[in-house]
Amino acid sequence: MKDWDTWFAVASKLPQVKQSRNPVSADEAQESGRPRRRFRTTVIDGYEVMVGRSSKENDELTFRVAAPEDFWLHVSDYTGSHVVVRNPQRRPQLEDSILVKAAQLAAFFSQARNAGKVNVHYTRRKNVSKPKKAAPGQARLSEFKTITVEPRNWLEESS
Repeated sequence: MKDWDTWFAVASKLPQVKQSRNPVSADEAQESGRPRRRFRTTVIDGYEVMVGRSSKENDELTFRVAAPEDFWLHVSDYTGSHVVVRNPQRRPQLEDSILVKAAQLAAFFSQARNAGKVNVHYTRRKNVSKPKKAAPGQARLSEFKTITVEPRNWLEESS
């Protein structure tokens, strides 16, 4: 396009980008005390469960929000959300029912959503690290266990 009038004429015909529901800048969010990002959050059988919405949120959830003793889950062999189960009582392990539901969430919020059965890795947050120069959302596990589940969205069912 050779001139601004032409560009504005074309741009005015393009579909409008939807505004965010909460149009608050990062600076305004910090000043107002509101969190900069909002994770998918639910309570399952008394445990707070948080699910990242993007690669950057996965990093924030895993490396800034989660405590070392919280439980961390991620689907194996696919990209997807990091899932954190709060563990303020520092329990040595999750109850089986909570583990299964959290793993089902990790499978559902991944590229394996439509798969029959999916492997999900789980560990304590303290066993998760970020490799140097790794892309957002990437993590390294020093130790983990694996559970096989069918993807399921407990966020909608628990509301």
